[in-house]
Amino acid sequence: MMGEGAEELQQVLDKLVKEEGEILPSSTSTTIWNDITYALDDWLQKISVLEERQSQVTNLQDRINRTLQQIQLDGLISIYDYGTLSYIGRVWIDLINLISSHTTAVMNKDTTRLIIHNLLQLYNAQQISSELFIEIIVQL
Repeated sequence: MMGEGAEELQQVLDKLVKEEGEILPSSTSTTIWNDITYALDDWLQKISVLEERQSQVTNLQDRINRTLQQIQLDGLISIYDYGTLSYIGRVWIDLINLISSHTTAVMNKDTTRLIIHNLLQLYNAQQISSELFIEIIVQL
């Protein structure tokens, strides 16, 4: 059974077809409607995945910040080390966000460049191996 939104979409499609002066067979109109609703559903699923991933990233970011603050309060690291570790944490979080959006929603050259930039930053900070650096780039 069609919901209210589906019925409205069908009416818009029917009106569009009539305005163009072409009367498409009902099966063609239904096929177009099915294609559009399938694409919309796929897009909504990607958005849901991004929302879930963003929640996980936010939790990771909070854990990183709490851990670093506790280590600093305990006097185990200097202000300089805290700044360095905080920067590395931000690069990791940024990388996770970029990879998430790259694989589920938007694949473009700018995102790819930013991913490679963050990978290079992590490699230079000796946070990832050259093998992992190369493997991620190959999979982009």
